[in-house]
Amino acid sequence: MKNDLQAELTADLLSEAAAPAPLPSALAPSLTARTLADEPLLPSFGLTLTPLSWSRPSLRAGRYGSGMTLKVGPWRLEIAL
Repeated sequence: MKNDLQAELTADLLSEAAAPAPLPSALAPSLTARTLADEPLLPSFGLTLTPLSWSRPSLRAGRYGSGMTLKVGPWRLEIAL
């Protein structure tokens, strides 16, 4: 009985139905060919509080394109346009 079960499991593993699906070679066209006409950009913001990590006041360009990052003490405000 053990050999029958083992033979059945081995046959299942070697069959074509159990083969993994191929990985996509490229992103879907909707993800790579985005234009402003397809989806308008919306402003967004993020507010982060890190009580154990304080910083001096600073104002910098945003990390993700246009926008601003304001740091004051434990607070960080990021605005993306």
